[in-house]
Amino acid sequence: MDNVVLNLPHSGTVVPQWALGDMAIPGRELAAWIGFMVDKDVDRLWGFVPEENKQVTAVSRLVVDMERYRSDEDEPMARKGMGLYYTHTPDGRPFRVRSEETYARCIALYDEYHRALEAKVTRCLAEHGGCILLDCHSFHDGMEYTGHPTSSFPDVCIGVNDGIGAEAQFVIDVFRAEGYTVKVNEPFAGSLVPLRYWNDPRVRSVMIELNRRVYDNDAFGRVSGLCRGIYEALRSLGKED
Repeated sequence: MDNVVLNLPHSGTVVPQWALGDMAIPGRELAAWIGFMVDKDVDRLWGFVPEENKQVTAVSRLVVDMERYRSDEDEPMARKGMGLYYTHTPDGRPFRVRSEETYARCIALYDEYHRALEAKVTRCLAEHGGCILLDCHSFHDGMEYTGHPTSSFPDVCIGVNDGIGAEAQFVIDVFRAEGYTVKVNEPFAGSLVPLRYWNDPRVRSVMIELNRRVYDNDAFGRVSGLCRGIYEALRSLGKED
């Protein structure tokens, strides 16, 4: 196992049959919102990473969002109906009638996902004494719900929790050297860490949010190559510590 673990929680588009009964909008509209919110092709961008080093879900975040806090009391987006269990679309319209049975199944999926991610980080620590966690996402210029003007959206957003460490700075430098605009913690902030390791200095987490415009169409191969270079370099960086 490498000493870099990837979290890809928003690449899924599947709505399980058991979740369809709660959906209160036509299928075409639901599909459109799934396409709007998915981290489009991020699983392909990082497809070279060994399966044992990444945690991915096939389920759409509109069913259960693996990146949110488990409790709505802790999750700011829950106020907009976009917590772990979405009830509203990004433009504020209700699209789902809450079912306690479905909610319980979503919680079970959420817990399973986070147990698996934590287990990968635990194994990484056992084998290497440290773990670099890359929290991998995408966004696009239609995401007005962020609270930031979309005209100010960068090509790349880097999320950090406690200042810009060596790993985050390296990622920033890679993209800026290629001519991309980079912002830190804007329009998205922070980077996921399993709660068990939240204050553990051995786990260093960096969120990489790529604007879809930088890898659409002919640029996909170039950006995927940059991702591969980042992964390989961070593997080496971790081994030197």
